[in-house]
Amino acid sequence: MPDDPRIGTVLGGYRIEAGIGRGGMGVVYRAEQVRLQRQVAIKLIAPELSEDPAFRERFERESRLAASIDHPNVVPVHEAGEADGVLFISMRYVDGTDLRSLLATEGRLEPGRVAEIVAQVAAALDAAHARGLVHRDVKPANVLLASAGGREYAYLTDFGLTKHTSSLGGLTKTGEWVGTLDYVAPEQIQGGGLDARTDVYALGCVLHQALTGQVPYVRDSDVAKMYAHLNEPPPSARAVVPGLPPELDEVIARAMAKDPEERYPSAGDLGRAAHAAAQRLVPAEPERSVARGEAAPTTALAAAPAPTAPAAPPTQQLPPEPPPPPPAPVTRGLPQRRRGRGFAVGIAAAVLGAGILAGALLAAGVFDQESTKPAGKTTTVPAPAKGGDGGGNGGSGSKAVASDFATYTTDAYSADYPSGWRIAEDNVPKKGYSETKFVEPGGSAFVLIDRSPTQDQPPEVSAAGVERQTAAKTPGYTRLSFEPTTVNGKDAFEWTFSVGSKRRIDIFLAEGGDGYAVLGEDPDFESATGMARHVAGSIQPRG
Repeated sequence: MPDDPRIGTVLGGYRIEAGIGRGGMGVVYRAEQVRLQRQVAIKLIAPELSEDPAFRERFERESRLAASIDHPNVVPVHEAGEADGVLFISMRYVDGTDLRSLLATEGRLEPGRVAEIVAQVAAALDAAHARGLVHRDVKPANVLLASAGGREYAYLTDFGLTKHTSSLGGLTKTGEWVGTLDYVAPEQIQGGGLDARTDVYALGCVLHQALTGQVPYVRDSDVAKMYAHLNEPPPSARAVVPGLPPELDEVIARAMAKDPEERYPSAGDLGRAAHAAAQRLVPAEPERSVARGEAAPTTALAAAPAPTAPAAPPTQQLPPEPPPPPPAPVTRGLPQRRRGRGFAVGIAAAVLGAGILAGALLAAGVFDQESTKPAGKTTTVPAPAKGGDGGGNGGSGSKAVASDFATYTTDAYSADYPSGWRIAEDNVPKKGYSETKFVEPGGSAFVLIDRSPTQDQPPEVSAAGVERQTAAKTPGYTRLSFEPTTVNGKDAFEWTFSVGSKRRIDIFLAEGGDGYAVLGEDPDFESATGMARHVAGSIQPRG
């Protein structure tokens, strides 16, 4: 930055000496803290952000939180403040390079070196997650590298971008995307709640890039990258570099799982797995989440006490490596597919410009590859009447499931449900949707209504997205049917499946700008079918 007018000036007791880097939040300089005569890195926040009162409040809060992280692999924050109307944050100066620059020079790194770097970054993330913080922008440019005593050290920096997890979504108030698209987790694109596993996904992306020299999803556009993060399988590093240990592909695949529940529970677990995989070993240390507060995953695993490590060797040798697979072709751009309503909605929801990504409420199923309607029968469900046949004449073979229905009402919609059934979940908020569950008094049958606000997408797209997640994490899952239907003249989609001996039906429809999924289960599958069709056909938006 040779023409930068700030170089040589003093700001807030710091003499600015040279530019180091520039990002969406501001400019980073090497500077001297005059009073202490020490070199620091100082980040000056962009004026348009400094003038935003909401951003200023968040900056002050998050700077304190970032300064509270004390870990040898975290670049410490010395001071945060304001001088001459400019917000700044002062950090330790690391005399070295960053991983992005190193990869630009060397292309890719050998697996052992990559694993050591990733393990150190993972340890830094564990320290942040233990403080209830999610970094949100883990990427090679934020991994600083320096050497001392013949050893390479990695430091995680730029916690100034960290957004405390009590603030949901991927966008700042000013509309800027917090994160970098090549490393962004699906839940960030969807605008859902974030936790420690969001950083695990990003670190998995970094692992892939460091091993191969290219980002996980090489695409021609930001929309295509979003599609890939939301829908495509995790990439294979061995497809790019055939000689890599196959265990590293397994580590990447788990770290980059679409569903956070299927990822490593902690960044440290990912780091240890990568370290072992680079040597064709398996880690013996049991997995657990170390995150606390709002960064903790909401799972039983996270809540459980840390298990005791078994009395076993730290690693176990694996059998010899099989021959590497042939390199797979790299697909660029969006796949060829039907240009239906789902594709149009996805494009409309993704507004891109100058590296700023908006439309964070894009649903994960919008671009699902199964959005083309499969051939299948179409059935019509007439509007149910109170005290009617219970099945709503919903289709061949449906029979009465209740003699009478009551009306369930929220401020968003109303629907029928069988009189006398218990409301087990009353419009309970989940991650991006609300859930209502009606249970038969004996507990042998239930109907579940999931409502997703503003999910304007074809019902078959919703069904395909949910089926993909269900099949991936449900032992004994078998699809029975997957076909279009109508509910009271409205386009809908009917999906039936079995889990072991239990059969279920799920009906998807869009109504009033919302998406609804009505799931039914009953020992008598005909009753479950009639019940789900009746409830789905009765849904009416309110307000």
